[in-house]
This record gives sequence, C-alpha cells and structure tokens, in this order.
Amino acid sequence: MMNNEKISRGILYVAFIAILSVLCYSFVASENQAYTWDSRFYWVVWNEYTDLLQGSFSQWLASIKSSVYSADYNPLPVIALIPFNYLPIGNREAYILGVYILYLLPFAYIAMRLFATAAGVDKKYQPYIFVFLASFIPFITPTLRGYPDIIGMIPLSLCCLILFKVNILNYRGFRFVLLAIAMGVLLWLPFAFRRWYAYSVVSLFVTLPFLNTFLFGETAKFSKERILKYFIFFTISGLVVIFLVCVFQFELAERILTTNYSDIYSAYKATEQATFFITLNYAGLYLVPLILVGGLYIVFGTSFRLKILCAFALANFIITYIIFTRTQTPGMQHGMPFCFWLAILVLSALKLFFDRLSKGLAIALTIAFSLFTVAVFISTYSKPFGKPELVSRYLPGKEYPLRLENFDHYHELIAFMSARVEPDDKVAVFASSGSLNNDLFSAISPASFVSHIANVSQVDLRDKLATEAFSSRYAIVTDPAQTHLGIHGQQVIYLPNNLILEGKGIGAAYKRVSQPFILSGGVQAYVYEKIRPYTINEYRSMIDEFSRSYPSWKAEYENNLTESYLSAAIEKGDTWGQFSMYREGRIYAHPGATTPTVVRMFVGEYDTLRITSVNKNCGKTDGVKVIIKDATHRVEKHIATAESVVFDMRDFHNKDITLIIDNNGSSACDSLDINQ
Repeated sequence: MMNNEKISRGILYVAFIAILSVLCYSFVASENQAYTWDSRFYWVVWNEYTDLLQGSFSQWLASIKSSVYSADYNPLPVIALIPFNYLPIGNREAYILGVYILYLLPFAYIAMRLFATAAGVDKKYQPYIFVFLASFIPFITPTLRGYPDIIGMIPLSLCCLILFKVNILNYRGFRFVLLAIAMGVLLWLPFAFRRWYAYSVVSLFVTLPFLNTFLFGETAKFSKERILKYFIFFTISGLVVIFLVCVFQFELAERILTTNYSDIYSAYKATEQATFFITLNYAGLYLVPLILVGGLYIVFGTSFRLKILCAFALANFIITYIIFTRTQTPGMQHGMPFCFWLAILVLSALKLFFDRLSKGLAIALTIAFSLFTVAVFISTYSKPFGKPELVSRYLPGKEYPLRLENFDHYHELIAFMSARVEPDDKVAVFASSGSLNNDLFSAISPASFVSHIANVSQVDLRDKLATEAFSSRYAIVTDPAQTHLGIHGQQVIYLPNNLILEGKGIGAAYKRVSQPFILSGGVQAYVYEKIRPYTINEYRSMIDEFSRSYPSWKAEYENNLTESYLSAAIEKGDTWGQFSMYREGRIYAHPGATTPTVVRMFVGEYDTLRITSVNKNCGKTDGVKVIIKDATHRVEKHIATAESVVFDMRDFHNKDITLIIDNNGSSACDSLDINQ
C-alpha cells in the first residue's frame, strides 16, 4: 500500500513537471527572437560561456572568477545551465527549459517542503502544493522572460527549511561551527548570483534567529545562554558572508558601498502607493483576501508551527520591502522573494479553511480555487484566452509570447542600414521601449552588423551621456519618442530623439535619409545621417536642457575634453588613423600611415591637455609629433615612446583650434592617450 502511494505521488510529480515544461517550451517556441536588455543578456552570456568552455577550460574559469570579483552581472546564474545548450532543440527554448527545470522546480520543491513541514500536510497532498508553487505566476513570468534570478531562491529557501527543522542549540563544538559556516555560505550564495538579493539576505539575518527561537525555545526563548549562542552562531555566519564577499567579490562590494543606487535608479522608482500595488500585483490583487487571511492565521490558526512560519513570512516581506523600495520599485525578477512570502500566506489561508470548514466544503472551495488559478494562468500567458477587462486590474499582468508587429519592417530597416554603413560607421538608436531600442536592434541584426551599433544611454542618472551615440554617423529616431520609464528619467533618449526629428539644436547637424519604417505599435522610425559636427552653441544648448533637470551636468559636460570631442571635425589619417573617446574624458588617437590625423575642435576653459604615448614595449622609435594651433598661436611638441607631455591650453581658451597628430616618419608604436 505504501509503495503504491509513493508510485502515485511520483507519477503526479512527473506528470506535473512534464506538463509545465511543455507549456514553457511551447510559449518560447512561438516567440520572435527579439529579446532585449535583461531578457536577452543572460541568454547571450550562457552561449558565450558555453563557447568559452569548449575553447579553453582555464580561460573559462579565469573569466568567471574575474567577472564574479567585479561585475554587476556575473555569469554564475547560467553556468549550471551549460549542459542544456547541447539539447537538440531551439537555443532559446533550451535556455528557458534549463532555468525552469534546474532552478525553479528545485526551489518549488524546497518551498513545498517548508510549508508542508510547518503545516503538517499529508504527503498525498504535497504534489498539489508543489504544482501551485511551480506554476505560480510571479515565478514563471521572469523565467519565461529569460531571467535566471530564480536560482537565488534555492539557497534562500533552503536556509529557511534547515533552520525550521534544526534546533541550533542541539549542536555543540565542531558541528555547531560547521552548521554556522554552512548557513553563511547559503546566505552568501543569493548575493553571489544576483546582487539585489542582498536585501533579502539582510532580512533573513534579522528574522532567522527569531524563527529558530520560537520553534524550539519552549519556555526559555530569551534566556541569556540562548541569546549568546544565537549571537555566536549568526556572527560566524555573518563573518563567513563577509569573508566570501571580500575574497570573491571585493571590487563589486567596494563599488556597491560607494554608489548611491537610490539616486542612479530613481527613474525606476514609482510613487509609494504605486510601488506597493505593483509589488502585490506580481502575484495578483485577487490574492489579497487570501494574503490577509494568511496573516490572520498568526492569531487564529490551529498549527503552532505554521503560525510561526506565517509570522516569519510576513516579517520578511515587510523588512525586505522597506529596505528594497528605498532604492527602486521592484521589477518582475525582484518580486520573486516578495511573492515567496506571500505564497506562504496564501497557502496558510487555504489551510485555515481546511481546518475550520467541513471537509466537503473545504474540498469544494479548494477545487474552485484551483480551477480559478488554472484559468488565471491560461489567461496570463495565452492571448486567445485573455482575461476579461472587468477583472483585469485584479489579475497579474498579461505576458503573452513575444511577437512584434510588422516584424518584416525591422529587417527592412536593418537591410537599409547594412547597405549604407562603411567599416568605421556607427549607428545610434535613440529609442528605449519594447517597440525599438538598441538592444532589440542588436538582437535581430546579423552578426556582421552588430559592431556598428553604438552604445546609447537609456537611463539618465544611471548611464548619463554616452559619447559614442553623439559621434555616430547615423541616428535612428522615432515618432513618437520611445521610452519605457517615462520621459523624466529618460531624457537621454527623449531629448536627442526630438531634436533630431525636429531639426533643432544638434538636430540641425543631421539630414533625414529614409522614409518611415512602421514598427510594432505603429511607431515610425527614421534614419538620419550626421552631415557635420555640432556647433558649440548647438551642443551647449542641449547640455543646458539636460542641466535643467540635472544641474551638475553643466560642469560635467561643458568646458572640457568631452565638449571638444563632441563638437570636433575629425579627419583620420590613412590606414591607422584614429581619434575616438573610449571612455569619459579620455581619447585614443593614432596618426595615419602617410597622412596625419587632423582634428578641428573648440577648446573651452580647461588649462591643460596631457598626451601620453601608451606603447611601452617598443624600444626606441621616432615617436609622434603633435601640433596645436589657431590663427595666432602654434605649439609643437615631440612625444617619445612611453613619454607623457602636457600642453598649456590657456592661450587657446574659448577658441577653435587645429590638433595635428603626425607619425614623425614612421607610424609604428604611435598610439596616444589624450586627457586633461
């Protein structure tokens, strides 16, 4: 009999997993391959690290280590998914299935075990709790959209399960220390995978001691001995987290501690009221009554352990919400830990109904809720069965398969650009919405064209001004202007787009070279060619507009080398000639093989120009000759290999100058770095 029950449960698990996996596969298989931003980023990283592993294991390992140490987005979340890249199915389908099977399903099982342990759920009902969690929209939606962030929920939920089942005080000596270290590793892992989990980790450090205390404290919950032991335990765990961060992520941590994320992510922050409803609506406002009943379980519930779990879940939701929303409004991937705590409250509400109602009524209510949940699931992901408008505000947002309208027009736009660009040309896409953005343009472009797509800022305070966008030969603009966060946080898109479209300010330096391309949503895209440099007045007029919202930008982008570069007329020398700003305030320059690189630019009020020969291993060469002149002054200096020379620019203040970079006879080892 026992074996038959196990077999039945096993069949249920396999059937549920198979059905949900097929649904995920069919969803992705019906999409256009036009993914952008985070939906595309980790998919690309997954493919890159698969290729890197095939080439060199040592380079693969070194690249992972370097990225984890310093990058905001490291490859750890997708490393375990690499075997899925060898499945004989579509590449995107394999990636999404990998995230679902390898990450979401184990998390759903751990979460089910946590709730079942607390509520004393009979094993025959556990598969139904599992399928509720494995198909919970706040977990499924980010997964289908390509976010691997669900991986962080595995160690996070495992911490909760372990300390829900294990009494810390029963451990002594080495076993006590080992458990504390293991807990520290588990609490570090979510942050290692995705840095935004730091908020949930902080919350767990606050709540986990209370969880274990109330579960196992009996009558002496807050004795001095117990408090001291918990303090030692979580101090060890905390030190482990700090140690691991310092060893493996020091540069990232240092940057986090010195960055005002509330400032740079202000464009992602809605009003307090909107933020609260957005967070709840990842699960669906229709669940709010059950969430409230789940909260009441803390007072009126019959299971002591489940009451503790409900209080624990509610506390974590509140603490994490308070500290997270000080920085930004949660995106769909950030909503997963919030909705994990809410799911516990929803399940607890159903348990309360089971306990308080007659068996027949409780079963009927559960069946009705299950059918309604299935209907919500179908209406969320299947367009033909879209949710009724009357109740749409109470259900999770629709997430249909990605299919762009007028998709052939996108390819026509790319073909048009491919036919025009020359090897050194760049194309700036001044748009940032689901209809068009530079990442989408890159995603659907052939590999040979991707290198021509310029880096364009998307969010004002996070990205500021990307010089490459304004120095590009071509600009793609839209009517109406396309932003996804609103114009006030995306003026770096909105303002240049409209200036170019209207031919005002910097837009006077462009001419339209295409008819409109009608894109998704009826958006009209136009191609413009930059036919001359900006005048200094055109450039400063644009900076003045930005400075109305961001006063510090005036000092940052005027009277400096960035201003000179963006208003410069550049004639590159033949073959090797270069003059490009590779990062803010620093220019890479090189003379041509037989002709000099000549730059005509405006000098504001900066006093010096430092020009450095960056080649240090060339031996003795003839160096570079640099001339700076205007109508009345001329300065000529020789820059030897590995030498740095400072030019006094005070005689050239507020004047147009000519900068000549000559190879002095030979172009070997003539690379220069120019800064103030």
